[in-house]
Amino acid sequence: MQPAAQDQHRRRLSDTLEQVVSALVAGPEDAAAGAVVRLDAPGFGFSQTSVAGIAAPDGAVMTPAHAVHVASIGKLMTATLILQLAEEGRFGREGVDCRLGDLGLLEPELLERLHVRDGRPRGGGITLRRLLSHTAGLGDAFADDASGTAAALGRPAPGSLAPALWRALKARSDGAPLSPDLASRVWAIWDPAWPSDPDAGLLNRYIHQLGEAPVALPGERFHYSDQGFVLLALIAERASRTPYAELQRRRIFEPLGLSGSWMHMRETPPAGMADLECDVWLNGVPMLANGANLSFDFGGGGQVMTVADMIAFLDALLAGRLFRRPGTLAAMTDWTTPEGLTPPRVAIGLGLHKYAAAPGGAGFIGHAGAWGAHLWRDPRTGATVAGSVNRRDVGAWAFALLEAVHSLQQETDG
Repeated sequence: MQPAAQDQHRRRLSDTLEQVVSALVAGPEDAAAGAVVRLDAPGFGFSQTSVAGIAAPDGAVMTPAHAVHVASIGKLMTATLILQLAEEGRFGREGVDCRLGDLGLLEPELLERLHVRDGRPRGGGITLRRLLSHTAGLGDAFADDASGTAAALGRPAPGSLAPALWRALKARSDGAPLSPDLASRVWAIWDPAWPSDPDAGLLNRYIHQLGEAPVALPGERFHYSDQGFVLLALIAERASRTPYAELQRRRIFEPLGLSGSWMHMRETPPAGMADLECDVWLNGVPMLANGANLSFDFGGGGQVMTVADMIAFLDALLAGRLFRRPGTLAAMTDWTTPEGLTPPRVAIGLGLHKYAAAPGGAGFIGHAGAWGAHLWRDPRTGATVAGSVNRRDVGAWAFALLEAVHSLQQETDG
């Protein structure tokens, strides 16, 4: 390709990126926060980060150096750690097909109450693979309760964690005094001394809400579950005898040089990053500025990262550089389509997801997160997009950028 043509293509991609990012913060004042997005298109020698809006309610202008709460994108880190530990034989010869009851890492109370169907405890028969692929039959305490799932009800279930967090946050923003409520507590993961106390830990709350109301039998169907990945993080801690945040730092962040990444409320931000943490908005209310924390995510997605770190992580993961053996990445990307999988999600691996922007379209590999966060690779072009809008309910904005790269590639190829 001639240099002049290459420059023209890069300008077109730059213009498209700026348009998409500007549109992300062009909504009503109570919906607009700030966006930071990076697009890498190696086929065109293009890499650019664009920003718009604010990073915090005090008016701090968004910059490429700001770090965002990646939410469920963090499940990729949890899956990576579990697969690394499996490579090392920490789960025995069965690896990720090991049953929870055979691990010897979890209390009987947890296994007996985690999944009860027709009066029969089934938690011990769930495998790590089922947890990694969201086919363990578990619900999601964040959005489901015994009355039904968010998908069936069309909104978070009334007894789930999401509306409880919103009520606490709204009370704060309306001037209620600071109190140790659901929004402000640093959540424990699991307290075996109080298995049925919903305030004792994340998994305790899950048992209280959904232990006797699982959505399916293990292996029966796909149902997205944060609690499955909270449980995986606990297993990773116990198998390695290392706190999750430290394990992640030793095995992922430090080896990859991710100096703008940390675990929210579980470790101190890296030098210079504390003032660059973006707030997140829920229904127009900034959470962190109102004393809330996001420690309920944990292994389900409690990381804070810059967009540069997000892309560096996905690059290393999909190149197999975080594993000892090629077969581990092959297992992670062994795509399946279990019952219950619905568009735009078209296939599931072990932690990784494949999405299609349109029916029959090519699948983008990666993950999305609740605060408008996206991290995706287009296998057709090698293009990668990472970023966040730091608020809920913004749609799959990232796919338009990847499709723009693909269209330009088709045009170039003639």
